[in-house]
Amino acid sequence: MKSSLGFILFPVLIFMQIFSLISLEYYFSILFSAKNAGIEWYQDKTGLQANIIFKKLSINNDLPCYINKQNSKALSKQPIAWWQKQGCGGNFDEVRYYYVIEELGKDDCAAVDESHIANYFRVSLLVLSSLKYAKLLLQATYVIPVEMYLPCNNLPRKVNKGLQTMRTI
Repeated sequence: MKSSLGFILFPVLIFMQIFSLISLEYYFSILFSAKNAGIEWYQDKTGLQANIIFKKLSINNDLPCYINKQNSKALSKQPIAWWQKQGCGGNFDEVRYYYVIEELGKDDCAAVDESHIANYFRVSLLVLSSLKYAKLLLQATYVIPVEMYLPCNNLPRKVNKGLQTMRTI
């Protein structure tokens, strides 16, 4: 009878160890999910702030933020020092942002109204939150009406002035 008491203790210890490992794995999965939810929340919040910044930007020809056309990949690889030097910047809530403007050109067949055609601009906006994982690079295309110079050789189409498209890079 004395030998059976020690035999029961061994399976109980193994069961407790397995139960502890399963509990620990479950705890870490909940912790990881909560961390990811927090990161996603900050990224969503930064995205909403970026949309507000886009709506507040005014694009005109006297800003020092104009650059030559670059592809999106080249812009995404630029360091923050480049954005500080080449772009315009500001603060909104707890984010710092920098933006550059590229003139894409006029479209003689994109009529804003009877006497104006579309001049397209691309704005690249880098939004930096206080958290290192809440960094966004967005691009938007704007139309600014300019005087019509040449008649359209193709079928003209109507476009609205202002923000046209937006994308995350």
